[in-house]
Amino acid sequence: TVYSMLFSWLVDRINQTIAPTASESTLRGYIGLLDIYGFENFDNLNSFEQLLINYANEKMQNHFNTHIFHIEQALYEAENIDWTYVEFKDNQACVDLIDSKINGKSGIFQTLDDSCGSGRQDINANFLSTLNQSWSGNTNGARHPHYVAPRFNSDQRFGVLHYAGEVFYEIDGFAEKNRDSTNTDMKELMARSGNDLLCTITDDAARAEINNAANATASAAAAMASVVSPNRGKLAKKPSFTAAAAPAPAKVAPGARSSFVSKLKEDSISKQFTTSLKQLFVTLEAAEPHFVRCVKPNIYKRADCMNAQETLLQLKYAGMMETIRIRQQGYALRISHKDCFHKYSCLSPTCKTLDALVVSLSKLLSVSNESWQVGTTKIFIRRDMSEKLDRLLWLRYSTSSRTIQRFWRGVLFKR
Repeated sequence: TVYSMLFSWLVDRINQTIAPTASESTLRGYIGLLDIYGFENFDNLNSFEQLLINYANEKMQNHFNTHIFHIEQALYEAENIDWTYVEFKDNQACVDLIDSKINGKSGIFQTLDDSCGSGRQDINANFLSTLNQSWSGNTNGARHPHYVAPRFNSDQRFGVLHYAGEVFYEIDGFAEKNRDSTNTDMKELMARSGNDLLCTITDDAARAEINNAANATASAAAAMASVVSPNRGKLAKKPSFTAAAAPAPAKVAPGARSSFVSKLKEDSISKQFTTSLKQLFVTLEAAEPHFVRCVKPNIYKRADCMNAQETLLQLKYAGMMETIRIRQQGYALRISHKDCFHKYSCLSPTCKTLDALVVSLSKLLSVSNESWQVGTTKIFIRRDMSEKLDRLLWLRYSTSSRTIQRFWRGVLFKR
C-alpha cells in the first residue's frame, strides 16, 4: 500500500513539473506512452499474478479491437460500402467473465472477494467450487464459452479461454494474495502520521479514491455511448474529453482519513486493480491511440536468425491473430478497380466494365452483394469469395492451357 501510494504521488509530481502553464494548455496536447506487461502463460504454474496481468492484456486487446473496428468502419464509409453484412465479435465476454456480473452471477474477481469475506477456512476451495457451479455447465447453469474446467486436477485449478489461448490458474494462494496485507492499525498510523511525506501521499490517495469514483461514473456513461448499434453493428462516435469535463480534484478533510482507511480495508487487490484499470481506460478512450507491436525473432539478439515457433507465439500473445480475425469478419481482400478487372476479366470476356463483370460472376457463382462490393476506388471481397474466384481462375487457366496444347499438337501432327 505504501509503495503504491508513493508511486502514484511521484507520478503526479512529475506530471505537475512538466505540465504546461494555464495559457499554454489550450495550445498543447500531450503524448502518453503505455508500456504494458505482456501476456503470460507458464507451463508449470499460473497464479493470481498471472490472472491480473492477463486480465489487463484482455482489456487492452478489447480496446485495440474496438479501435481497429473504427478504422474498418471509416474505410467502408469512405468507399460507400454497405457494411450491414459485417458482424463484429470481440472479447468482451471474456472481460465480463473476469470483472463483471453476468445474468446475476458473479465473475471471477467478485466470486473471489465473496469467498474471502465468507469467513470459511477453505476459501480457495470454496472459490473454485462456486466458479464451477456458475460457469462450468456441470450443474443447471449454462456453460460460459470462456470458462474452462480442466479434465485433470479440477479441484486445484480453473481455466480461462483468453484471446491468446487457454490458461489454467492454480487456486493455491489466491485468497491470500487477494488480501491487502496492510492491517488496520498500520493504515490508521499512516493516515495520522506526523511525517509530512507520508501524510501527503495518504491525502493524495484519498483524493484519488474520490476522483476514481467520479471517473468511473463518466466511464460508464462513455461506454453507453459507444455500444454497438442494433441496426448496423455500428459503433457510435467516442465522446470528446476535455480538461473542463474532468472532475476537479477533491479536497480531503482531516476527518475523512479514517473513512479512507476503512475504504482501503474493504478493497481487495483485485478490486483495486480493476478500479485502476478503469481509470486508465478513461484516459485511453479520450486519446487517439497508435499501437506498436514489438517482436523478437530470437532470444540471442542475433542477425539473420529467426525462431519461427517463438515468433508465432509472440504474435499470438500480442493479439495480431485477433486483428486478422477482425479483418476476416469483414471484407478481407481489397483490390483497386484496375487490378481487379485485369485479373478476373478473363472469366467473362464479354464484360467491358468492372460493374458488368461483378454482375456476371455473381450470377455464375450464385452469390449476393454480401460476398463482394464495388467501392469508390477499390473492390471489397470476402475471403470465401476470393477463394471461389481463384479456383475459377485456376480452372480457366487449366482449360485454356489444355486447349492451346491440343491445338499445337494438331499443328505438329499436320506437319
